[in-house]
Amino acid sequence: MGLKTQARRPRNAYAFGVLASLLLAGWLTPAFGAAAPSVPAFRASFDYYVLSLEWHPTFCAGRASLPECQNPDFDRALVMHGLWPSRRGDTSNSFGYCGVDASIRQLDNAQSRCEMPAVPISQETLAQLSARMPGVDACLERHEWYRHGTCSGLDAETYFALADSLVSEAHDSRLGRFIAGHAGQTVSADDAWSEAVADWGGAARDAVAFVCSRGALSEVRVTLSPAARSVAALSPAGMRSTCGASFTIPAR
Repeated sequence: MGLKTQARRPRNAYAFGVLASLLLAGWLTPAFGAAAPSVPAFRASFDYYVLSLEWHPTFCAGRASLPECQNPDFDRALVMHGLWPSRRGDTSNSFGYCGVDASIRQLDNAQSRCEMPAVPISQETLAQLSARMPGVDACLERHEWYRHGTCSGLDAETYFALADSLVSEAHDSRLGRFIAGHAGQTVSADDAWSEAVADWGGAARDAVAFVCSRGALSEVRVTLSPAARSVAALSPAGMRSTCGASFTIPAR
C-alpha cells in the first residue's frame, strides 16, 4: 500500500502569505504608492491659533522673479501664510516642530525646504491649497506643516482643510473686501478695524492685528480658539498691530 502524499503549497504562495502577514502587522510598507514620511498628529497643549494672512503684493515687492509671485490671481488677495498653534507669552511664535525629527528641522530654510518630506496630503488637497497659498510653489506648505501643523493635534488633511476654510472666509469677509478694494491707497486703521468688528464682533479689536513693513500692510493676523472652525471663534490674545494710525495697501 503506497504512502499517502501531502500536497505541497507552492513556494511563491508561501512567500506571498508571509509578506501579507508582515504587511498586516505593520512591519513592512508596500513599495507601490508609498506615502512620503509623515509625522503623526501630536497632542500638544496650546492656547490659541494665529491665522496669518499675507497681503501678497507687499511680499512680492522687489521679488517679482520668485515662483510664488508669478500668478496674477493673488495680486489683490489675502492669502494663506499659516495657521499657528501658539502659547500665551510666546510673542515670537517659537512653539513648533512637535515630534519632528532633527534631520527634517535642519532642512527648514528657504534654500532646502523643498528637500523636506512631502506633506502627507492628497493631490486634491494640495491643488486646493495652491489656490489659497501661493507659497506652495516654493514648498511653503512643508514648512507650515512641520513647524506648526504638527502641534495642532490634527492630521495633515484636516489641518490644511481647516486652514483653507478659514482663509476663504477671511478673503470673502468685509475686511477682506475692504483691503482688496483699497489696493494702492492709504487707509486708517480704525476703518479697517471697523470692518473686522462688523464681521466678527467687538472682540476683533483685541484679536485682529495689522502688520506693516515700512508703513505698508504685509499681514493680517487673527487669534482664534484652539477649537475654531470659523474666523468668528476669536480668542483675543493682545497682539499688537505695527501699522500705526494709517497704512498703505500696496497694489501690483
